[in-house]
Amino acid sequence: MLKKPVYFNMFPNESENPKAPTHKWNNFEIKEDIVIPAGKYDIAFFGNAINKEGQNKPYLKIDNPYKKQEQKGNISSSSGQSDPMDDDMPF
Repeated sequence: MLKKPVYFNMFPNESENPKAPTHKWNNFEIKEDIVIPAGKYDIAFFGNAINKEGQNKPYLKIDNPYKKQEQKGNISSSSGQSDPMDDDMPF
C-alpha cells in the first residue's frame, strides 16, 4: 500500500513515426527512491490535464485502489434520510 500517490508528468512526443510513444520524458531524474510494494494499484493517465496557466500538463498517477467511503449513520433506503435516533450523529 502506498503512503501517498506517485505522479509522473508527461510531455507530448513530437514524432512522425506512428509507432513512437505519444508522450515521454527523456533524461528524467529521480531524486529519491520510489518504492511501490507488491500489490494492486490504480494507474491512470490524465492526457487531458491542464495547469493553472492553461497549458497541457498530462500526467500518470499510481495510487492505492479506489475504495468508496462508507457513510456514517443509518440511511433509510426509502427516504434517503439519516436515522434521527442514530447515536453517532454529532450534536
